Amino acid sequence: MKKYITLIATVFLFIINSNADAQLLAKYTAKEGLATAVNFTKSDLNFQTPVLVAVATMKQEVESSGINVKPGMSITNGKSEAWVYVILDEETEETAVVGVIKIFVAFQALDLSNQSGFEVPGFVSVPITDNWIDSEELVDDISGNNTYQNYINANPTAEPQTSALSVNTTNSMYMMNYPYWINTFGENEDLVCYTDALTGETDCQTISNVKYVESISNSFAPNPANNYINIKLDNGTSKFNNMRIVDIFGNIVHQSSNPSITQIDVTNLANGAYTIMYEYKNKIETEKLLIQK
Repeated sequence: MKKYITLIATVFLFIINSNADAQLLAKYTAKEGLATAVNFTKSDLNFQTPVLVAVATMKQEVESSGINVKPGMSITNGKSEAWVYVILDEETEETAVVGVIKIFVAFQALDLSNQSGFEVPGFVSVPITDNWIDSEELVDDISGNNTYQNYINANPTAEPQTSALSVNTTNSMYMMNYPYWINTFGENEDLVCYTDALTGETDCQTISNVKYVESISNSFAPNPANNYINIKLDNGTSKFNNMRIVDIFGNIVHQSSNPSITQIDVTNLANGAYTIMYEYKNKIETEKLLIQK
């Protein structure tokens, strides 16, 4: 989906600039701010038939004017100080990115659509029409997953790095054209949980007994890229078992098991940040990729 998640920072700057006392900022669950986002698109953006296509928040501390703002969904109650909603007008097919905060008891919305760096990835395009579970129920579903429990026992202070809801159109491991909540944990996003947004059934995946190594042998260019990237593999290392390009929500947008691959077509990838992961038997090498068109 990603990097519309980074628009959270702009929401926080909006909070500060709106002369709100930061101590009055209230956390709330994802569904609570949806009506504000939808009504905002009707009243301020003249949307005729607004529908939701995505929701997101991100753990990212922001400091402004001496005030620390801490976004991100709490794994204890499913609340965040800010959520971002991607709204589609079915009448005109126009898309808006709306940030919502709650100051004391009142919700406020801001249009982030035309701000640099807030392009909506192409695969975030299908409306979420069913009655999806709210983030409060989501954390209960994640907490009941055995893989998550094993992970959290080893990482007791871990909180979700990113939390996002959208219809799956890219990851063939899960039902296509179906809504999922996706949560990533850990600085290397070494735990990813997919939660069925209608039933709450949760599948968490983690890579254990694997050493992450930053860019020690393989390389690619150009970076930023817009059409193709050329891969240069180090012949002195063992051949990788799998190579993946992953977005910041853990979606696999490209993968290959061909150890002789030299070029990858990225023309269909949306602007934003990605990670290239070369998977070996006992390690994973990672490199950061920026798509900029």
